[in-house]
Amino acid sequence: MSPSTSWTTTLSADITSQLHKNHLVKIGLEYRKYRIKQDVLDGVNAYGVGDHYEETHYDMKPVKFSAYIQDKMEFRQFVINLGLRYDWLDPKADYAPDLEKPMELEPVSAKSKISPRIGFAFPVTENIRFHFAYGHFFRFAEFHKLYRRFNTEDPAGLVNVTQGYRPRLGNPNLDPETTVAYEFGTQIALSTDIAAGITFFYRDTYDYIATKFYDTDPRPYFAIVNLDYANAKGVEFKLEKRFSNHFRAQVNYTYSRTEGNADDYMTHFDEYQNASVNGQIIPKKTVTLDWDQPHTISNRSKSDKVG
Repeated sequence: MSPSTSWTTTLSADITSQLHKNHLVKIGLEYRKYRIKQDVLDGVNAYGVGDHYEETHYDMKPVKFSAYIQDKMEFRQFVINLGLRYDWLDPKADYAPDLEKPMELEPVSAKSKISPRIGFAFPVTENIRFHFAYGHFFRFAEFHKLYRRFNTEDPAGLVNVTQGYRPRLGNPNLDPETTVAYEFGTQIALSTDIAAGITFFYRDTYDYIATKFYDTDPRPYFAIVNLDYANAKGVEFKLEKRFSNHFRAQVNYTYSRTEGNADDYMTHFDEYQNASVNGQIIPKKTVTLDWDQPHTISNRSKSDKVG
């Protein structure tokens, strides 16, 4: 059984103002207060009386806050978008500063990140336009990765870490995953209503969340930590017919490659399990990820009904 319940209280505000003929400014903020309850119990008595393969219980009240400001500057020859975003999370929990000593806890500090973003576009000739974008993007971990089995008040948590087979413990001190993205390309007007475009993109993702093995007393365990890395790169081609003669259409083709150290946060846990059973040791290297999709084609069209 795995009942899970959550409550969220949200307060948000957004303002958009044309402060000047060249400046459209947007400002926003959001406050979220959560209550997250989780109870998981699987594999009853699978490892003896009172021991279960998966068991965790928690009732936590984390708080999130975010704010942003964006200025769209439009001039005769070019357009610039400048933005800045602030994200803050207080897990309101304790954590182990030394993961070799998972029972020694202290209060975790709130996490915050500032992410700058910039984009601009300008014409190269009458029919060719160039565009560029750069930005930082942050994503906090899902709450179950922060809270599972870490709590000393949880009968299946740190105090009783012997429950289960090499248990996976959450980590309230996880940093957010960080993505740095670049994009540049051109758009070419082939006629008054047909345009083509090509865009190159590259993204690095750091502090990718994974599991790491710790050989500690009273029993070895896996901690959820910031460990891995991934990147994605590729090119997108677009052909678009603007609306004319009662019809419009667009076709996109994207070629991309996604590589990293792990497909998801459970990869290293599964590798260790396989190695312990059949001696299969996976080499540590960057590989093409399972969810990589090299070729993508999409299209859309719309026409007016005449009759």
